[in-house]
Amino acid sequence: MNDTGCETEEDQDFEDPNGSLRSFAAVLKAFWKRARLTQEGLGELIGYSPQYIASVEQAAATRVNGWWS
Repeated sequence: MNDTGCETEEDQDFEDPNGSLRSFAAVLKAFWKRARLTQEGLGELIGYSPQYIASVEQAAATRVNGWWS
């Protein structure tokens, strides 16, 4: 909360741990599209599979007991 007692964006991310993941996924997708890459092309550049990139974009990654599964 901020000084006025209103909820901040950080509070929302803390309450919804996947909120940050969704934000990151949106930025990631915008990046590879703007660079005129595919998920495969981006994967080759950064060393991840296109399937992993797709799962991040779909916010399919989940946290279990504090660890990413």
